[in-house]
Order: sequence, then structure tokens, then C-alpha cells
Amino acid sequence: VGILTSWSMLLLILACYYSCLPTSVQAFSSLHYSSPSTTTTTTHRRRTTTILDLRRPTTTTRLGATTDEIPSLYQEQEKLLVSRGEYEGELMKDTWVPLEPNQVKGAGAGGGFGGMGGNKGSKHKKKPLKQTSQTKSLWTAQAQAHAQTFRREGILRLDNVLSADTASALRDSLYQRRHESEALIQTGTLRPLDRFADVLLKTNRCDMPVPLLLLEEENDDSDDTDDTMQKKKKKNGKNIVAQALHEVLLSSPVGPLVDQVFATTTSSSTSTSSASPILYELSCLMSDPGSQRQVVHPDNPYLEGRDEPTLLTCFIALQDITLEMGPTTWLPQTHTAEMHQAFQNDAPPPQTDNDNDSPRRPLSEKDRLLATQPAVLGLLPRGSCGIYDSRLLHCGGANRHADRSRALFYVSFQNPRVGYPGNPPSILRELRDRRLTLRELQEDLQAGSQVLG
Repeated sequence: VGILTSWSMLLLILACYYSCLPTSVQAFSSLHYSSPSTTTTTTHRRRTTTILDLRRPTTTTRLGATTDEIPSLYQEQEKLLVSRGEYEGELMKDTWVPLEPNQVKGAGAGGGFGGMGGNKGSKHKKKPLKQTSQTKSLWTAQAQAHAQTFRREGILRLDNVLSADTASALRDSLYQRRHESEALIQTGTLRPLDRFADVLLKTNRCDMPVPLLLLEEENDDSDDTDDTMQKKKKKNGKNIVAQALHEVLLSSPVGPLVDQVFATTTSSSTSTSSASPILYELSCLMSDPGSQRQVVHPDNPYLEGRDEPTLLTCFIALQDITLEMGPTTWLPQTHTAEMHQAFQNDAPPPQTDNDNDSPRRPLSEKDRLLATQPAVLGLLPRGSCGIYDSRLLHCGGANRHADRSRALFYVSFQNPRVGYPGNPPSILRELRDRRLTLRELQEDLQAGSQVLG
């Protein structure tokens, strides 16, 4: 999600928008690519469209400013987005089913640790399989089948790509990094943008880019007292991020799937590209209790004349995700030019005489799409993932759980044949500048290279 260049730009955008905003809830549909952060202009079917991306939830109000310090126009914008999200939730309330694991005949549903499928990610604490010629062939065969589903649906679920132990350890370490970062920001040692993506809906959400070197936290009870009852943490020397990436990219079908998706033959060529996909994002989305539902959006626009994916994103659950925690909603088969054109048409149809007798205003083409297109809900067990085409329409849900935060560790890879994909990456600058390919990252992980940090 884009980064604000200045508050003045934000105020100018909001002032222009707010001055012409109708009071009807239908007006909220103009925010389908929503964020005042940064605008990207693209040409879609010869119509210039301003794309405002809202995938990234923002850092919480603890990161830098209290709610009272946020400009009032920004607060008004947030209220409009929350209202629009709730309205879309009502439109879509009867359209969703749980996202099920993608089934591959003869190879198991999940294809991760032992090919175990189903909803058992948190119950089976398996050790990562070693990459052998046999397992590599199995994962490649699975990836070919998964890629067909990915191209058709734009979304698929793979189970057990991350072991339960690694998922829990990574979650603990990332939340520790978040708390340390918040403390450094409060003292002025760091800026919020040094550790977090600055995006819309600042309450109870954050998007935290992840370093390739992050040592695992372990409990140290030796100095605990009855007064504090808090466990101190110490580092155990294990690079938990590298461990997680090793399991995902080398011990499951995810790595071969990324290669398969981006190695497809293009319409302009009869040969298959051998260039390796580029690491574009490495981050963690955290949605705390009280976070609101996002508006439906794609992460990237549909690039005219290019049917192949721009980005592939893998959302990995670091804990079991329940309905109360606000799982991600995806709309399969909406990563096409036709669907994007319909989604951008938020103008309601002209009213007729019959409409005057109806208590409801006719829906725009966009809202008809949301009300009728089948959706899937990411009720993912720990260690499972949802892999999706970044052009697919989706949104994060509202976290209504009493005390449980939802964390998604994610990695995105860019099509090596595409330039700027239309969405700034959520990744640390030093890692972004390296432009590691999937192949290079896999080689470093395989060798256990400490250069990764």
C-alpha cells in the first residue's frame, strides 16, 4: 500500500472527495480501490482510472499518534470506509463458503508435511520433510495440478505448508518485534515507517515487514517474580524466519507452484520463460480485536493485454483462524479484465417508474457483482495458506474475537516479465533493493546461508 508523501496531499485528496460526497451509502462504492495514501493512475479499456489500494491495514493508534491527533478529515474517511465495508458485508452475507484445501488425486490435499489435508493443521506437529529427489518430484507434480486451479480460480488453499511448532514460534517472535518496535517509536528512536506500512484504518491493525534474519524468542523464567508475573524473553540463536521460509519454499509445493504459475507460455511467445520470479513482499498482517472489515479490493489492477498474473501472494496462518477473528474473504474468478471492468462501474443504473415503488435503490454493476459472486472464506488452520492472484477481489474481515489477534505471515513473488505491478511492496528497503529471485532465495535457504540477514 502506498506511503503518504505528506499530510497536505492527503488533505487535498480528501477535500476534493468530501466536497462532492453524497449522503447515500451507495456513494461509498467509489472507494473500491481505497486508500488516500498514494494514487496510481492506470489505463483500463481506454478509460483512465485512479487506483487507490487498500490491502494493507494500518498500524494501530499506539504507533505514533492517538486517535485525537489524527486529522478530522482522515477520521471521516475512515468512517466512510468502515460504513462501506459493513454495507458490502451485508451484500455478501449469503454468498460465501469456507475455502477448502485443493485436492490433488493420489497426492493428498495439502501436499505439505506428509500430504495431510483437511482441517488438521494445528493438530499434527510434523517435522519438515527433507528435500529429496522423490519429494521434489512429488511436490512438482502437485504444483502442476495446483497451478491449473490457481489460473482458473485465482485462489487455492494448501494445508501444512508450515509446521505447527514453526508457526507458533514465528508468531511469538513477530509479536515481540512488534512490541519492541512500538516502544522504539514511542520514544522517537524510530519512525513508524521504519517498521510498519502506513495505510488506512489505523485502529487495531498493522502490516509489519519482516526481516530475513529474526532470532526466535524463548521463555526465560529464572528471574520471574510474583510482582510482575511476566516472563522475560531471550534469543535462542535460531533464525525463525529462515526456518519458516525453508519449510514453505523447499518442503512444500509452494515453491514449485510459484515457478509453475510464472513459467507459463505467454500469448506473444511459444517459448517458456526461464527467468525466476522475484521476491516482492515479505511481511506480516496483524488484525487485533476491534479491527473493522475492509472494503473489497484487488491488490493490483488488471494490466490491459496481459492475462498472466502480476503477483502471487501466499497468506500463511500463524494460528487457527476462526470466524470471529475476521478471516480473509476472496471472490474466485474475479482476476479477469471483465470482472475488473464490472467492479469499477459503481454508478447506479437510471431509475425507472417501477423503481419509485421499491424501498431500495437499484444496485450498481459493482454491487450486483458483490451480491451475486460466490465467495470463499479463509478459515485456515495454523500452518495452512491461501495462495492468490493479486488481481483477485478480496478483503479482510472484522475481528470480533474477545482477545485473540489474527496474524498472517505472507510472501509475494513478482512476475519476472512485468515491470511495476501497480502496488508498492510491503518489504524492508534493504531487502527490496536486493531483488532476490525465488531461485536465489531457495539456494540460500538450502545452504543455510547466514548472508540472508
